[in-house]
Amino acid sequence: MNYRKPLENIHAALAHARYELHDKFPWWPKDLLLNELDVHCFAQCWSSTSCGFGGVGGQAFTTADTVVVTNEQRSAAVYIAGRFAYAINRPGKIFYEDLASHSMKGYRDDWNQYGDA
Repeated sequence: MNYRKPLENIHAALAHARYELHDKFPWWPKDLLLNELDVHCFAQCWSSTSCGFGGVGGQAFTTADTVVVTNEQRSAAVYIAGRFAYAINRPGKIFYEDLASHSMKGYRDDWNQYGDA
């Protein structure tokens, strides 16, 4: 995992969001231009080396880049330590509060509450 390589992680997230997300999530727009995307990148502290993905991870606090890509159609994709974590169609208030506080939920957390209710 690329825990702290912000430029590499942003590049990988943009490439995935522009060319691959639509294949898995039909509601994500296809072939977006860079000027149609907003990117947020910040360091986030996780309680293990799994960085929110679960599984076997060392029990050590780990700082990793979190990259959030949003588009003009109100969809968002979250990447942690260079890996795709999840996508949200029409994120709601809780999502934007966590984004503002740089405290996004991990893949294994209850991120389903991020969508509009």
